Amino acid sequence: MTTPTPGWYPDPSGAGQRYWDGAQWGPGAPKKSSAGKIALIVIASIIGVFILMFGGCVALISSSVDSVSSSTSSASAVASAKREAAAETVAPPPPAGAPVRDGQFEFQVIDVRSAKTVGDNPYLQSTAQGVYVIFTIRVTNTGNEPRDFFVSNQKLLDMNDRKYEASSQAGMNLNDNSSGINPGNSIEVKVPFDVPQELDMKALELHDSMFSGGVLTPAGTG
Repeated sequence: MTTPTPGWYPDPSGAGQRYWDGAQWGPGAPKKSSAGKIALIVIASIIGVFILMFGGCVALISSSVDSVSSSTSSASAVASAKREAAAETVAPPPPAGAPVRDGQFEFQVIDVRSAKTVGDNPYLQSTAQGVYVIFTIRVTNTGNEPRDFFVSNQKLLDMNDRKYEASSQAGMNLNDNSSGINPGNSIEVKVPFDVPQELDMKALELHDSMFSGGVLTPAGTG
């Protein structure tokens, strides 16, 4: 009988292969472990779970962004509609000479004239750089407390919305020193503005006080 050379041969028991070293049979060859396959299966499963989770997160984020975008668009549309509605309901400006109110005072322009120099006392007169436009205004105290009216708080606007301050010095030449008004009383006060010749006037901005918001009335008497 020929002795087989050393090497791996089929196991006579059918359980795989055994090693022949030239003298005797060694133990059977170890079976290929399935741990690697199991590990690969586990890793593939984990990767699959992460892919599913990532896809869900992306879908959720996309849905949230779409929701925020939709909400923002809706809010913008509502705000735009409110602005349009407000623009449609803005009250028209009062006609020239109509009474208007700011704070505790009601104002009514009753006369407008112009002059180069103002003041009856020749030593205390004021001369305009341009020309004085002088508004005679009836001021009524509609509040519950005495209130002082100040010429210097009043403004004149031209057609370009440039503002002109009233002339305090010319106001002193034109008015007496009494500017206090008790509740329910009225005074007529002259408010002069030193402006360029032929100024295209738009409106008066009349104020209850230096800190009030003011009210606009056309620069005329109607």
